[in-house]
Amino acid sequence: MEQIERSWDLENYFPRDVAYSNDKKVIYDRLLNDTQSPFKGLEMQDVFLYSAIFGFLDGKPEILKERIPQIPISAFPEKSKSLLLAMAIAHSGDIDVLFDVSNVIKIVEQFANRGIILLEDLIKRGQIGDPEKRIESAIRTILKQKQGEPSSIEFEILKTGKSMSLISAFETNLRYLIKSRLSKMSADWENERIPDKVMVKRWMDNKKRAEKAQEFFLTESDLIDFSELGDLYEIIKWKKNWNDVFKSIFGDRDIFDSDMRQVIMIRPDIAHSRGATDIQEKKLEAIIEHRNQQIEKSLI
Repeated sequence: MEQIERSWDLENYFPRDVAYSNDKKVIYDRLLNDTQSPFKGLEMQDVFLYSAIFGFLDGKPEILKERIPQIPISAFPEKSKSLLLAMAIAHSGDIDVLFDVSNVIKIVEQFANRGIILLEDLIKRGQIGDPEKRIESAIRTILKQKQGEPSSIEFEILKTGKSMSLISAFETNLRYLIKSRLSKMSADWENERIPDKVMVKRWMDNKKRAEKAQEFFLTESDLIDFSELGDLYEIIKWKKNWNDVFKSIFGDRDIFDSDMRQVIMIRPDIAHSRGATDIQEKKLEAIIEHRNQQIEKSLI
C-alpha cells in the first residue's frame, strides 16, 4: 500500500520532460505558428496531448527516431496528466504499468509520435474555421467503431472537441458580421472602425509570418481572419461601432458584455486541454446559440 501511495503522486510521478521525435519538430512548428492552425498561440504540450489522443484512438504507437525531451511536464494541467496515465493503462491492459514510469512515458510519446501525423493531415483539409469541427468529427467516427459506451477518457475528449467547435464557429460568425457590417459604413473600415491600431498591426504581422512560413493552409484570408476573440469583442463594444451598428443586433450592452466575458473566460481552459465543466458547457452553448441567432437574423 505504501508503494502505491508513493507512486500515485502526479506532482512528482513524471520525469521533468516528455519528448517528441526530431523528425516531427517541423510539424510542431507548423501547428503552433501557422495563423490558420487551431493550435496557433498555444504551446507544445497542447499539440502533444492532442497528438497522443489521436495516436491512442488509432491504436498504432510509433517509435521515435530520436528523442528530444523538451516538453516540460510542469506545463501539463493535472487533468491532462491523468489522461496520459489512462492511455498507458488502457494500452497495457494492466494498472501495474504505473509502477514503470519509463514504460508509461514510452507509450504516450509513441502515441503522440503517431498521432501528430494524423492531426496535421486532418487540419490541412478545408477552410478557415473548420479544423476543430473536423477534429471532433474524426474522434466521434473512431469512437463509433468501438463497441459499448465511451470510456471516461473518451468522454472528456468529446467534451473538449465540442466546446472548441462551438467557440470556433462563433468566432467565424463574429468575423463575418464585423466585416460585412463595417464595410458598409466605410470602405476604409479597417483603419476607421478598429479602436486599437496595435491590434491591426498584430494582425498584419501574423499574416506576414504566415505568408513567409511553409505553405500549410491553401486558403485566401482577409486581415480580420488573423484576429482573436478578444479583438472581436473590443471592436463590437467600441462606442462608435456599438451605437452605429451593433446595438441594434445584440440589444442590451451590459448583458452582451457579460456573455462575451464568460466565453472569453472559458476559452483558455478549453484551448489548453483542461476541458469545460458541465455548467460551463451548458452556459457556453446557451450564450453562443443565442448570439448566433442574433447574427443570423441581422444578416437576412
